[in-house]
Amino acid sequence: MRIGKRGGKKKEKKLELKPEDLFAIVKDELKYLQDAIEVGKVEAGKMLDQLQAVIKGTKEIISGIKREAFDFKRDVVVGAESEQTGKVIAEQLIKYRNKKLEEKNAMISKLREKNVNLAKQYCKVKEEIDKKVHTST
Repeated sequence: MRIGKRGGKKKEKKLELKPEDLFAIVKDELKYLQDAIEVGKVEAGKMLDQLQAVIKGTKEIISGIKREAFDFKRDVVVGAESEQTGKVIAEQLIKYRNKKLEEKNAMISKLREKNVNLAKQYCKVKEEIDKKVHTST
């Protein structure tokens, strides 16, 4: 019950729905929730794919680091050690680092070329899409 302005008591109006109306409301809510669940599944799938890609990339990086460490140990720590003094020969270390720098520079050049080619492909595809949009309108 509610108290009115004059201090008297007012009766609240009760909204009574027919079973058919209640059923329609519940049906609409169920449909809304099912749609929300589907959207959630799609978003979760996308996030899972992204996480799996990150994990795969991380594993590749870790294996690369392990390979680098093994190569360094083999080529420099053990292979470049002087038998007489037990110290690392500086020329061997410099040679190893220069080799690695050349490999990295080659990779940079390769990726730059790939980037340029992908940019060209992107422009071509974008132009084709723009032409299709303009011709269809």
